[in-house]
Amino acid sequence: MVGGALYAAGRQGLNMDCLSEEMLQDLVDGELPDSAAAEVVAHIRSCDRCRREFTEILALYEGLRLTVAKDACPSQTTLKAYSQEALAAETMATVRKHLEFCSECRSYVWLLTASEPELANWQTQEEQAHRQYEATSVGRDAAREALASVLPAGLELLDRLWDCACAFSRDLRAQTWPPLVTSAQLTGALGFAGSTVPEQTATAIILVSILYVTDQIAAKEISTSHEELAPAVRAAARTFGAGKELQKRLVEAVPPILQRFYGPSNAHPSV
Repeated sequence: MVGGALYAAGRQGLNMDCLSEEMLQDLVDGELPDSAAAEVVAHIRSCDRCRREFTEILALYEGLRLTVAKDACPSQTTLKAYSQEALAAETMATVRKHLEFCSECRSYVWLLTASEPELANWQTQEEQAHRQYEATSVGRDAAREALASVLPAGLELLDRLWDCACAFSRDLRAQTWPPLVTSAQLTGALGFAGSTVPEQTATAIILVSILYVTDQIAAKEISTSHEELAPAVRAAARTFGAGKELQKRLVEAVPPILQRFYGPSNAHPSV
């Protein structure tokens, strides 16, 4: 509110020329336009009642600021001392309360106090998550290159289908080896059931096949040598419904692409 409207929303029971509490809070928050802020400040300077209320609001905000500052994360030295129960009782209680709401500090303390088997299990889970992230990242880039080479029209579908392709491939990998998947099952799983557009079916096969192979590399089930990649690509493409011609084209295109990311015989991408 600016001009005469600035003073129209006075608090109930106060002089109608006085500012509303909302207006004072907006000033503290910096949410008023410059012209309105200048008008509000001028009024505060001339009005004892609004100046007192403004001072109360400032005191409240300062109290909140100090509370937030007090709740800032303890140093790693303090957390280490906490994990060793080497702090004063009052400080121990303060850190303990902070840990209830801070997952980052809680994780750090856990790492300091976990047993060797717990740490080994955590490290294994972290490595698995990292390998899966790499597999997804490399798989997406490899799929983009393969589509550009084998089926350029499929590039338009990549972003739309990728998340579904990831979920579908990972669901199947929960089995020792997935059963043969019909094109109807595959396209249905990726969100366009009943489609008879060949480009959509071929794109789905390419995406899921490549992701399946990168997941195999991440799980160290195969190396990235051509001797292991080529049959893995062919087997995945056949499993997901590719005809002989598409299988052939993928076997020609995909292994060299993956080797550029991983190296010719390395199980980790060089990116």
